[in-house]
Amino acid sequence: KYTYGTHYLPHDAGHERLGMNSSISGQLSGLGIANQIIKVGSVAARIELGRNLLKECWIDDSANCKDGVHALTNYQYEFDDNKGRFKDKPLHDWASDGADAFGYLAQALLLHAPKASASRPSRVSNSGGWMG
Repeated sequence: KYTYGTHYLPHDAGHERLGMNSSISGQLSGLGIANQIIKVGSVAARIELGRNLLKECWIDDSANCKDGVHALTNYQYEFDDNKGRFKDKPLHDWASDGADAFGYLAQALLLHAPKASASRPSRVSNSGGWMG
């Protein structure tokens, strides 16, 4: 049902691991799957990009996206019981992978958004007056 384009991967998809013939990115390329690695950025910036992207999203029906929506709604910051406040980093649990994937999507869309044209539109004059 979907048309796939470039797959955007987290930074570690380019690393080769012991016992692997190639990195994850390399394996996907070998299968003919277009992919690009997104460079490491600030976790806080990626979360903010994800929040902003949610405002613009249309999410497919719950049957197809329920796991992703469940991860996003359960993604949370780690709590420091000793200090009685949240830490600066998110809690790394089952929701992290899905939420991080959405954040990487937001980062990829920002990097590949169409650039506004810097050229000025040509001037068309039809009457020679102040409005023309």
